[in-house]
Amino acid sequence: MEYNCRIPNISNSPVIKVKVFKECSGPLTLEDKELGRVTFNITWSSPRTPLWYKLQNTKHCHDPVEIQISVSMQRPTNCKYSNFCWIQGRSAFKKWKRRYVCIIQISQYTSILAAFAEQKSQPSESVVLDGFTVDYCEPRTDLMNMAAFSRNNKPEHHGSTTSLTSLSRLRLSTLGRITSQRHVGNNPLGGLECDYSPRFFFKLVREGDTIIIASSAEVDRQNWIQALYRATGQTHKPTLPGASNVSAIISDQKKSTVDVETGQSKTIDRFASIPIHTLDHLEYFIILQSSSLDYRLTDPFVSLGCLSPTQRYLLDEYCTRYGIRECQRHLAMLINLLNKIENGMSIDPDLIHISYSLCANHVSGKAQHDQAVHTVLAMERDQFQIIRTRLTTLLEKQITEFRYCFPFGRPEGALEKTISLLERVLTKETGEPASAELVRNVIRNCLRNAAVLNYERISEYVMIEVVSGPRVKNTNKESRKINEMYHLAELCIEVLKQNEQHHSESFSWFNDLFIEHTENFWYLFQMDLFELMDRLPENCWEVFDLFQLLNNYLLNNSNLSNGRFHQELANRFTPLVDRYIGLMADSIEQALIEGCKNERWIPASKLDRNEGTNELSINNISQHNTESLLSVRHSLASFNKMEDFGKPNETSSVNIPAFHHIDIEWNPSSSSTENVQNKKKLATPQTTTSTGSELYRYSSGNFNMVGSQTCQTVLELLWRLYKLKKFIHELNWPQPVLAEALDERVCILCAQMLREVVKRTLIELESLVRKCAKTVDLILPLECFTMLNTISELRAHLFSLCHPIDPGNTSNNITRSHRQPVRNATQLHMETQEFFESVQKNMMVIIVDHCMIILNGVLKKLTRFDENKLFSSILVLTKQNDEEGQAYGTFLHMNLQNLSENLVDEVSMLSMLEIWYTRQMKAIYDWLIQRKSILLHPHQIKCLSIIVKKIFSAFELQGLPKNVLNTIVYQTVIQRIQVEETTQCVKKESRSSGSLSSSTNRNKLLSNLGESLTSFTGSPIFHRS
Repeated sequence: MEYNCRIPNISNSPVIKVKVFKECSGPLTLEDKELGRVTFNITWSSPRTPLWYKLQNTKHCHDPVEIQISVSMQRPTNCKYSNFCWIQGRSAFKKWKRRYVCIIQISQYTSILAAFAEQKSQPSESVVLDGFTVDYCEPRTDLMNMAAFSRNNKPEHHGSTTSLTSLSRLRLSTLGRITSQRHVGNNPLGGLECDYSPRFFFKLVREGDTIIIASSAEVDRQNWIQALYRATGQTHKPTLPGASNVSAIISDQKKSTVDVETGQSKTIDRFASIPIHTLDHLEYFIILQSSSLDYRLTDPFVSLGCLSPTQRYLLDEYCTRYGIRECQRHLAMLINLLNKIENGMSIDPDLIHISYSLCANHVSGKAQHDQAVHTVLAMERDQFQIIRTRLTTLLEKQITEFRYCFPFGRPEGALEKTISLLERVLTKETGEPASAELVRNVIRNCLRNAAVLNYERISEYVMIEVVSGPRVKNTNKESRKINEMYHLAELCIEVLKQNEQHHSESFSWFNDLFIEHTENFWYLFQMDLFELMDRLPENCWEVFDLFQLLNNYLLNNSNLSNGRFHQELANRFTPLVDRYIGLMADSIEQALIEGCKNERWIPASKLDRNEGTNELSINNISQHNTESLLSVRHSLASFNKMEDFGKPNETSSVNIPAFHHIDIEWNPSSSSTENVQNKKKLATPQTTTSTGSELYRYSSGNFNMVGSQTCQTVLELLWRLYKLKKFIHELNWPQPVLAEALDERVCILCAQMLREVVKRTLIELESLVRKCAKTVDLILPLECFTMLNTISELRAHLFSLCHPIDPGNTSNNITRSHRQPVRNATQLHMETQEFFESVQKNMMVIIVDHCMIILNGVLKKLTRFDENKLFSSILVLTKQNDEEGQAYGTFLHMNLQNLSENLVDEVSMLSMLEIWYTRQMKAIYDWLIQRKSILLHPHQIKCLSIIVKKIFSAFELQGLPKNVLNTIVYQTVIQRIQVEETTQCVKKESRSSGSLSSSTNRNKLLSNLGESLTSFTGSPIFHRS
């Protein structure tokens, strides 16, 4: 019976399982009985001839069953060749072993060499064949021996390959094939050839890489070379070397192997025939022990010098049989271990500790166990003293080089064991333990030398990087030196962090000495740092980055915080910080003076990006101040790296003008003659097209701005003050008293600068309002709103700039003692806040006063229509209209709209509107009070009615509350206007009807109307005679 089966597959080396069942037709049978199964591998290069296989028996069938199977596997078109081969390379296929390898074409001109594991569709390793050249090569004896060794040490089984897992091998080890004449001897279908050892070699060569490949058959090698020759596209066609050379090499290898085996057998026979008592068994024992140790140390990180149980049993048997003394055995072990350590091998300190303790007890006569020999030979004593001296020197060297002998604390606990062993070695010859002071002195000397060694190696590494690294163009010598020192500091911090993480626990009993080691390490760094600072220019501020790096690390380390190096570092940078703050104060003052002088009071958001900036002329400034200017500008540029402040913004940016420094203390109230002379040299504004490297840009939307309607000078001032305050805050000064003093100094400087800019803004507003028109055609200029927004902006930043920083909210976690808040800075902040409120109120009053001039002018025009005026009789003859009322309403509407659109502080705007509304109503009320005894002209009534209604509706739309709008003054004014309007209506009706012609009746009627309106509204109105 023949059956055909077609199985889809995505694996390159699949495993096929065939099961044979007996069909059961019984009514109570649930499933068929399995008679046997067979599992085998198949590849694309396997032959298609039928083969007989023996099935694995099951419980349903104990008789041998055979089955003939023919299997074929279709190869994809892009797979040019595939088969099992031995392969090893440099970048890929690093281990010499047998793999299933395929040549796969991935594009028209590119192919890869890929190795596939069993039942895997993705390659485990691959290499692109571009640039490789294939050729024959001579057989490699070492690789052939390695293959033979791996084959002898791994059980051969059906279907096993070098890529099979142990579970698969265990599963397949029970399977077998029938050994009959029908069975094919060399059967690739089974996945295991009769002899798959590497015999025929060839290689792939590329610049910097070589791949050695070997096959078991010459035909397979020819197929591989032809396929690789086509895949690489090389011009040179490989040629087969002479067959005689290959056979001669194989025969030579077999002959040499036979000679070695014959020589070894003769040596063993000759050694066994020598009488035992004539040999020096101690010498042979040392050779045997050394050879055993060498074999174990072929993998030093696994053994660490520990012998295997078999080796220990062999050495114990040798010592027992040939009478090797225990002390001599351990002395030999110590010598071998010391030799290995000096050659760079890793040895477990416990091994040395055990052997040394036993020898020490033996030499000092304190061996107490049953098998102890109490006789001490002179040779043993002398040899022990030599070993002790060598061991002491070795342990001190290891502790000194603990970073390199025990990298990252590995092997785990080895350093701690080494320190314990050193304490044991320092024990006196009498067996009395060494004093604690002696041990501490030895550890102290080792750690002191370790600090010097570690720092020297780090410095050498930095110098190598400087010499071999890329050169940065356009950098001066000082900047390069500071960058090198900064990099050195980073490496030092990283090294000390590694020491703290991996080695501090080993020195737990000597924690103070380990801290002293760190201080010694920083002392060496301090010498180089201070030497560099002595050679730097006076105004080189780039060293602050270095101070910040070191200070943050020291503050976060409880052992080093406020230590010797930390205090020396703070003392060295204290005068530099004082000078920097002084120069920054002078530069901020100078920039403020120049900015206010040339300020156009246009909102920064409406300025074009390329609009000109105001710059100070430094042509006539002394060389000392010019250097200060450039250095501070450079430091400000470095501050642009901060995350919270001064980030570039493409939508709205302002160029910071250049400013120069004056080396004196700034006082807004008084200045010396020299200060005035130094500040008077200012240049006119000029339009420049500057790049990012020349001027510094910052966003007007930073620092939590209330709006973007502030002037450019104030934005620049806030940016500088925030930079200075951020700089002082991030310095995180370690000395609490000086830290408070610096914070107070900056707060006072901020308060003074803000007060000065507020004063100048008030003066500019008075001058601007004075020039404005005084008619209803007035529209408040944009500059007025910018000035008001400036004050609001400054008030918004007053607390963050002028209030001292709470020590409890600092970024570091260092606990500081409770201190009272800085009284001077706090008091100045409160005074500045009150000053801002008064100035803002004065500015509102100035604007409202000017607007009231316009209302008073309108009322003055209406005064011409009074009854007792001579000019009123002439005006009566003219045509009456409400021009004044409509014009004032238009004026009111336009200016209120500008206020609502341009003022960013709604609270200040409502306060200003309330003042303006109240004063308008009071002015109209006073004007009506002056005319309580006369009748108003119809033109006056009409204009006043329009004005009052416009005022009420306009201010109501701006959001004034009802209690502000509907006041008693407003109700009185509106009642008077209503009475006058009613009187005019009645007067017109009386003239038309003639019923009320006399003045008595008119007064009586007005009195009655007034009483009725008074009872209706609940408030009195004006009475006239």
